[in-house]
Amino acid sequence: MCHQKTNYNCLPAVGQSFLHWEFGGYNTPSVAAKQGTVAHESGAITTGMDTSSSGTNDDKALAYINSQYAANGSSWRYVATNNTVEADFMARIYNQIGVTYKPLYVRVDLTNVNYAWHQVSPAQHATAAVAYTNLASTATIDDPFTHLSGSTCTASWDSGAADTSCNWVDYSTHKYFLSKDVVRNGVQPIWF
Repeated sequence: MCHQKTNYNCLPAVGQSFLHWEFGGYNTPSVAAKQGTVAHESGAITTGMDTSSSGTNDDKALAYINSQYAANGSSWRYVATNNTVEADFMARIYNQIGVTYKPLYVRVDLTNVNYAWHQVSPAQHATAAVAYTNLASTATIDDPFTHLSGSTCTASWDSGAADTSCNWVDYSTHKYFLSKDVVRNGVQPIWF
């Protein structure tokens, strides 16, 4: 999956990963050139998502992702939801990945200590459930902020140097559910 190229490009990186996995070409000529920055290089994903240095709105970002599915001839569209019961969240992961073979977008609250890493400063963070084990009691979470340092998944800013993020493998779905962000300004935290 793609590593974010700025400290606020988590959602463009997740979207880039979804699109590249599905159609290819979304890393060409490079992850950085296709993802873009706040400067909005021509054709950059950040332009389509209307990203600013304060981040990206989920509704605008997923509308862009859906437009790319349409442009590539796919009938698939991501839709927003919010599972408020843990069993429903587990079923969502299981069905999304195991039945549709698509990643599940989950916005997390980085101040929540249940997430794989956390911080004191409030921030919402784009992640994706990309695999599961044990009927979704654990999940593999793609986290675009993280990168590999040797063989260790590290959640420290590397100035966007890496092209590939790392995954939190076999992460507790219970903790993932607890770290899920709330509905903010009417924007749901899960897209399936």
